[in-house]
Amino acid sequence: MPGLISSVQSFNRVSGLPNDVWAILRVHASRANVILPHAEKVFGIQPFTPVIVSDEQLWLVYTKPGTSSIQFVLSCTEGPMGKYPVFIVPTIPIPQLTSELLEESMGALCSALLSEPDFKRERVFSIFSVNLVAEAFARAWVKHTGINRIEEPYYNAILSTCSKSTLAPASFSQDHTVTERPAVPQDAQKLALLCHAFAATSVCLLLYFLEEAFINEPICSLHSFLPQRRHLKSQTS
Repeated sequence: MPGLISSVQSFNRVSGLPNDVWAILRVHASRANVILPHAEKVFGIQPFTPVIVSDEQLWLVYTKPGTSSIQFVLSCTEGPMGKYPVFIVPTIPIPQLTSELLEESMGALCSALLSEPDFKRERVFSIFSVNLVAEAFARAWVKHTGINRIEEPYYNAILSTCSKSTLAPASFSQDHTVTERPAVPQDAQKLALLCHAFAATSVCLLLYFLEEAFINEPICSLHSFLPQRRHLKSQTS
């Protein structure tokens, strides 16, 4: 049976995800654009994608106390590239993320994580979510574990979407031809330059510019925590 702490249920590869969790993730597919496809790969739902065979898969679902209304879905998973940051998807409108709700829910999620059998607190090295949620979880994790956070977000991102009506083909001059092909080892240097430029500019984008340019969704951020091997100063209350 799924684990239960307060309003938090835990699920893993063995228990599977219940239908209501799949449904809420698909309703919020744009926000769940990491959690949802990863879960589909774990459970072999994507027909043309290899199944992820690792058993180190954990999902926590926070429901409104006294109800079955899902408000947050957290994933702590790993894939072919190793262990992923913790991802949290809020399933309610951003204006409803009050400080009281965030403090209660993030505290419950932290407690649930730390109560998982054999769970090591250093497993949570980064948290990615919309700003309000990422900040609240980072504060709660520091409070529950004494592991200090790195103050500046490591990464800022925006969530934007397109549809058939807004997607337009790229235009090129007649002097250029574009062909698509899989990458080959000879492309490594150019790909490295592109990745470096992406990482370098993503962290430094101005928040006010992003907020003005993309108003449909708030900025998401990736917060990191100090590695366990360092001498950490415990949080005092």
